[in-house]
Amino acid sequence: MQNTSTQLEGLWIDINILKDSNLTLQEKFTLAIIKALDKSNGCFASNKYFAEILQVTPKRASDIIQSLITKNYITSTIEDNYKRTIRVLKNALPQEENMEEEVPQEQQELSTTPSKKKPLIWKGFELNKMAEDAIERLKRRFPELEAFLKGEPIDQAQPTRFRTNEELASTYREVPTEWCGVSQLQFT
Repeated sequence: MQNTSTQLEGLWIDINILKDSNLTLQEKFTLAIIKALDKSNGCFASNKYFAEILQVTPKRASDIIQSLITKNYITSTIEDNYKRTIRVLKNALPQEENMEEEVPQEQQELSTTPSKKKPLIWKGFELNKMAEDAIERLKRRFPELEAFLKGEPIDQAQPTRFRTNEELASTYREVPTEWCGVSQLQFT
């Protein structure tokens, strides 16, 4: 049972996927394709298939899928040592607020469990789990992070700043380990 381009004649992209600010545009399209091909049996499409549709390289398609796995939108399992099955995690997709059931006032008062905060993800970093000093170092290196934390809009069209080797070398130092010839990188 293989999902091929003949089975995907069109693509409906859920508005909740489009509104999800944690996803890049390519991730949104890939997630919508996987959701369309899944149909509760799983998606068996290859990286080559995704690469053809998205007009990227198979390596880039693999990176996009891996990013969706890391962000807990999909799962990927290998069966029989070659057959990959990708499934959309149902609770990963945000839902419209107006579609939620209203909880009666009595149940709201009885509920004592604290609500979980939505993870704050910026460029793949889950900021909720980072120490304050690590966030401060990120703020110094990436000024746009300050605007992100304040909830201000960020210019997504801003090109990625590539750093020189000297700038990168200033962000870490090599620390010798007890293993012969092996050094550990420690970020400064």
